[in-house]
Amino acid sequence: MRTGLQTVGRWTIPAAALALVAGGCRSLPPTSASESLRQSVIESVRRSLESEATVPLRAEPEPEPAEALSLSEERVDELRDMAGPGSYFGVDPALGPGLLGAETPSTPLTLAEALGLAIDRDAAVRAVRLTPPIARAELIAAEAAFDWVLFADVQRSFSDAEQPVPVVGMTPVGTGLSRSDAFEGSAGFRKLLTTNGTLELSANLDVFNNATPGFTRLPDPARTASLDLVLNQPLLRGFGAEVALADVRLAENALDDAVELMRQVFFDTLTDVQVAYWNLHQARQQLLIQERLLARGIETREALRGRYGFDVTDAELADAAARVEARRGDLIRAQAAVRDASDRLKRLINDPERALLEETVLSAVDEPLTVDLRFDLLEAIVGAIARRPDVRRALVDVRDELIREGVARNAVLPQLDLFVRLSALGLEDEADDAFEEALEADFLSSAFGLSFEYPLGNREALARERAARLRTLQSSLDYRDAVLRAIEDVKISLRTLKTNFRLVRQTRLARIAAAENLRALEVEEQTIRGLTPDFLNLKLNRQEALARAELDEARARADYARAVAETARSLGLTLEQSGVEIDPAALEDAATDLLRRSPREPLTGDDVAAEFGRGRG
Repeated sequence: MRTGLQTVGRWTIPAAALALVAGGCRSLPPTSASESLRQSVIESVRRSLESEATVPLRAEPEPEPAEALSLSEERVDELRDMAGPGSYFGVDPALGPGLLGAETPSTPLTLAEALGLAIDRDAAVRAVRLTPPIARAELIAAEAAFDWVLFADVQRSFSDAEQPVPVVGMTPVGTGLSRSDAFEGSAGFRKLLTTNGTLELSANLDVFNNATPGFTRLPDPARTASLDLVLNQPLLRGFGAEVALADVRLAENALDDAVELMRQVFFDTLTDVQVAYWNLHQARQQLLIQERLLARGIETREALRGRYGFDVTDAELADAAARVEARRGDLIRAQAAVRDASDRLKRLINDPERALLEETVLSAVDEPLTVDLRFDLLEAIVGAIARRPDVRRALVDVRDELIREGVARNAVLPQLDLFVRLSALGLEDEADDAFEEALEADFLSSAFGLSFEYPLGNREALARERAARLRTLQSSLDYRDAVLRAIEDVKISLRTLKTNFRLVRQTRLARIAAAENLRALEVEEQTIRGLTPDFLNLKLNRQEALARAELDEARARADYARAVAETARSLGLTLEQSGVEIDPAALEDAATDLLRRSPREPLTGDDVAAEFGRGRG
């Protein structure tokens, strides 16, 4: 099975044209604080475990059933045919009437099919697969802040106004009217630098057409062209890539978190499917055991009924009948348990061919794994710290807070901003000539300046820095708590795995012993002419004891299979254990295809009903 996720590399931008800011156009080096925290935790775990005397892993030899129970191999084979998982192969239990009143068929399902359907059809999985593409789009949006921006401004103005006339020696100079037609236009490129400054390159054209009576200008109309290079650069507060790239870094972390969230949902869903599958398998085994127990009870009751009046009393026959009816009640409960387990698995796999609305019952055809799985505790814990989504997400939170702390620490500095402007000018009666003259750079103008600002007391920035430092400490403690919870889960899951494997062996021995107990009694029954109440009670009790032993074995086998799934989740190996492979390009392709097929209008009730209908099959 293949699904998808996208891993984004470190983002870089081209070097700026000015040597002044060339060094500021490189990406920040990866922060080492969060990685140091992770390594320190792992080394602490290694030292703690390696300092103890460790016993190397070894398989403990277990005696064979024939040896443990002092039985011959032929007798053990006979007892395996009498009871136990192998004795039910090829037997389909009666499921009883469904909600529609009729007997419903069962449909086989393998564990691999169930896992594949859940990955493709489960609603939570389908929704979370969109999370990484969303986060990647947000990352691209954050990176786009450093893209070149094309801008253009155009303005046309007309003026017709009176103006005062200066008088020199009783002689008016000039005219009392001012009339003009002016045009201003500019176009250029602007870019945010990773030093958190802005660089702007622009071409400007001013056209002034004089229409004032009695007043002339040369040239008229006058066309002034300028080529401008403008730099605005913070020198203290707001300076540097740590501040400028903060949003990009946070977006990268958000993408990592989205991937880990997706993995976590995958882990939970795949584990839930496996648990539900083995619950169904156990419920089906219980139903088969109850069916056989009922059949044995009916057989005993009928044998007693045939001897009624000879050596069987009313009380003995009534006791056998009561036992049979009690077993029939257990059978009815077992049938309902199978249907309930089937519906829970149906909901998870959401298969149109095995729709939840239908009464068809799923049949778990795979057998539980009974191989003794052993893990090195140190490597299991270290691997879990490296792989588990919850631990990795906690580390992403640490990285986020370190970025925010760096920004808050920079904000404590005074604000000191540099402004630099360099212009090449040209003045002609034609625009082409004016720009040509500006390119020759015969007429240059420049300006530069500094602006300073510092709030007295600087209380806001200092308070925000303190809060950021405390949040970083808090996230570090949360990460260590996540590691401790991972260690706890690993130890409990491995202990549960080991315990359940031992129970599989022990319950198998108990079942074989119980089968031999019943077999010996049945042999004895053939040689006894009369059935005493004690013998009857003993036979029914041994039938039920064998059934309990079979139920214990079925539960132990299912518990071990469930423990395997839970251990894989605790170790962060659920994807590998479930056979799910991640395709890096699949998520983006699936999201693009979904956008192509989905309407732009808001989702309606009809859309939801249509989706439900597709699930109905």
